[in-house]
Amino acid sequence: MMVALALCAAVLQPALADAQPRLELEVASGAGKAVSQPANAVSTSYPWAPILTGRAGIDLWDAFTPSIRIFTVAGPAGLDYGTNASGYRAISGLLELRIHSPGDTQIYASAGAGVGRLIGLQQNQSYDTRMITGKVGPAFLGLLGVRHLLWSKIAIGGEIAASVWTRGEHAGNRGAYGPLPPESGLAIPGISLLVSVTFIPAR
Repeated sequence: MMVALALCAAVLQPALADAQPRLELEVASGAGKAVSQPANAVSTSYPWAPILTGRAGIDLWDAFTPSIRIFTVAGPAGLDYGTNASGYRAISGLLELRIHSPGDTQIYASAGAGVGRLIGLQQNQSYDTRMITGKVGPAFLGLLGVRHLLWSKIAIGGEIAASVWTRGEHAGNRGAYGPLPPESGLAIPGISLLVSVTFIPAR
């Protein structure tokens, strides 16, 4: 028994040595847009908007990083209807788990869930549609990316993110062929392209 325990300890020792938790602080920015619409919208011309996001996590075993994240869409909220009424604004707070490859160049994937709110989403030429707003509800985020450690403690990366806002709603549309009813409980997906900078103090 003692021999078996000693062998297990010898095998596990390298992994345990690498288990030192490492704090990660990350900021990322880019652009994103909503990629679908309620059934009674007349166009897909939702605008691109600035994206700002921040993440704090603890890297474990150089493979798993549980994190907390704030994800914001920082465009205008939009107008109810009219010309030049477009807008896209939202915010969410999420718990996230990232899985990444080891080494100085890392490929990673992450998934997060939390709460958020779609503050406003509107098309540009919006005479026949109404601005979509949302109540606070579940929010989801998934990311795929790659980053490279440029200096001993700083990594630069690029990623694509898919977001989902829930509990979206809007009043009835005038519609090109007559009034259309209001809608609620809408799930609005979005896509974002981001550049990230990560600070790893203990690396």
